[in-house]
Amino acid sequence: MVTIERRDDGVARVNDDAVRRMSLAHNNIGQEIEDAKSASRAEKNMSVRDSLRLYKKAVCFSLVMSLAVIMEG
Repeated sequence: MVTIERRDDGVARVNDDAVRRMSLAHNNIGQEIEDAKSASRAEKNMSVRDSLRLYKKAVCFSLVMSLAVIMEG
């Protein structure tokens, strides 16, 4: 059962058994969350050149699909 608790500070807190079970199944969930936060910060601070170099296949795929749509139009 999911319950949502709202306090005066504007933060909604969710009490859920699934969240508790997930934290039990993943012993190092705190480390995983910290790794995800640091990866997100690194991507936000990335320059355009770095992102193009890192995601070369995604950029090429996007260009090909966009050009295909333009050609059909």
